[in-house]
Amino acid sequence: MTNATGAYGTDLKHRVLSVAVMLALCVPIIYYGGVFLLGLIAVLWVGLCWEVIKQPMSKGRAVHTVALLILVQTLAFCVYLTLFAAPSYLFFLFFLSTLWITDSAAYIGGKWIGGPRLAPYISPNKTWSGFVSGLVTGQMWGVGFLMLAAHLQGINLLIGLVLPIVASLSDLGQSWAKRTLGIKDTSNLIPGHGGLWDRLDSTLGTLLFFEGVYMLFPQAWRCFIASFAGAG
Repeated sequence: MTNATGAYGTDLKHRVLSVAVMLALCVPIIYYGGVFLLGLIAVLWVGLCWEVIKQPMSKGRAVHTVALLILVQTLAFCVYLTLFAAPSYLFFLFFLSTLWITDSAAYIGGKWIGGPRLAPYISPNKTWSGFVSGLVTGQMWGVGFLMLAAHLQGINLLIGLVLPIVASLSDLGQSWAKRTLGIKDTSNLIPGHGGLWDRLDSTLGTLLFFEGVYMLFPQAWRCFIASFAGAG
């Protein structure tokens, strides 16, 4: 076994174990919702703000400002979703599971297949094979989840296909921000993943996407949310 293969195997074990722990903690909280979910959101967003604030300001003040604005905006939207908009825990499970599967498939596909780099200057480790693996796997999961757990209407099919694209682009955008700041990981909190921001980068971007759908296409948003009603 080469050093590279051994390092990959160790890193993959850390990532899988971290995801298993996060699922064990988050799924019951998502299921019960309410004050438990609001508490989880508050803890995560305090941690995210701390990771942003502790980064060196000298290398990218604008990046810090934009990151904090994104956190404020997504926090407000999460509170809205939790208190008023989501009738079923299945919405949150669809949302988070699609993001995690997209990210995991991209990582595994990129490591196993390799090939041409996706964006060498922004993120030298990302490959086209990983990007496509994550995209296709995430879309299959997202659409399949909606077929089984909700009513697969037009807006649901569209969101199931678009969500992994937004997640992948959000991940790439975070890589650009970290390259601008000259950092690898925002912290070492989560083994195999880095910090909260490293783990939740695609979550923040897709929350902004959902907020855009809500603001620009309110009727489509209501149909999407209503499709989960009674399913859980």
